[in-house]
Amino acid sequence: MIVKCISNKGKDIPILERCGVESDKIFYDFLTINKEYFVYGLKFSKRAEYLIYIGSGTPLWLPSVFFEIIDSKIPDGWGVCMCQFNDGYKPLFDRFSVKAIVGYPDLVNSPYHYGGIIDGDEKELIKFFRWKIYFDGWWKRTQEVVSNPLEGYELDIAMTDPRWPASEGWVKMEQKIDGVEIQYVFNKTTKAVKILNSGE
Repeated sequence: MIVKCISNKGKDIPILERCGVESDKIFYDFLTINKEYFVYGLKFSKRAEYLIYIGSGTPLWLPSVFFEIIDSKIPDGWGVCMCQFNDGYKPLFDRFSVKAIVGYPDLVNSPYHYGGIIDGDEKELIKFFRWKIYFDGWWKRTQEVVSNPLEGYELDIAMTDPRWPASEGWVKMEQKIDGVEIQYVFNKTTKAVKILNSGE
């Protein structure tokens, strides 16, 4: 998921969605207007927040109001944690009204990891950066396929999924990028592309 920064001023956070010391006077000068950022997780409480890495330090949970969505694709392997019903995450629901977290496996399955990446725990940050490398590669591969779908080859496989009927021009294709086989469906008429998997 890719978002573009459209604001870095506290005054743009709706009053009812503000947390802690947030106010009109707060300025998030580490965010660059019009810069695009990859989202590594989503959190939902009284507002939506994105887990962003700005290029240094630890990843940060930032209000979604600061961004607009450029590409809404969710990476392979993401999961959901409903905090109210998960003993490890329930304190987040009880104290901060965090209803759900969406993201990579460690983020939604390990409360210690969730807290560790914010607190700067070395072991948990190592895990985060490993996931970051994986998802950055995922994004690069999917973008290359979407940009150049005809670089792949058509597979001799019957199109039985009703979402992509052969009668409407859909074929299944495969493309190798950085040594990873990417499978996708391609519409010869509309040139639409749908990634089926981005490899491991």
